[in-house]
Amino acid sequence: MSYIKKNIETENYQSNQWDDQAVDKMIRSVRVTGREPFLKIEKANKVCGYIVKADGPDVKRGDILGRTAFLGRPAKSRILGNVLESKFALAA
Repeated sequence: MSYIKKNIETENYQSNQWDDQAVDKMIRSVRVTGREPFLKIEKANKVCGYIVKADGPDVKRGDILGRTAFLGRPAKSRILGNVLESKFALAA
């Protein structure tokens, strides 16, 4: 939700005016789909990142991974935070 809020603030509310239609459009554009061993996060058909489903050698459950620049695959070396920890931040 922090990611969605950040995008709403930076992309849709430069004028500081609330617009229910813009918020609805933004929320509808975000999708989370299953892809073993990750959940894929997409916004308007663009891959934004991945969430790790199970602990692994280099990652732990709930880690948010960025994507590789060219292929859009999970970048295990780019951990942006963890959705299961109380204090996480997305840097993307």
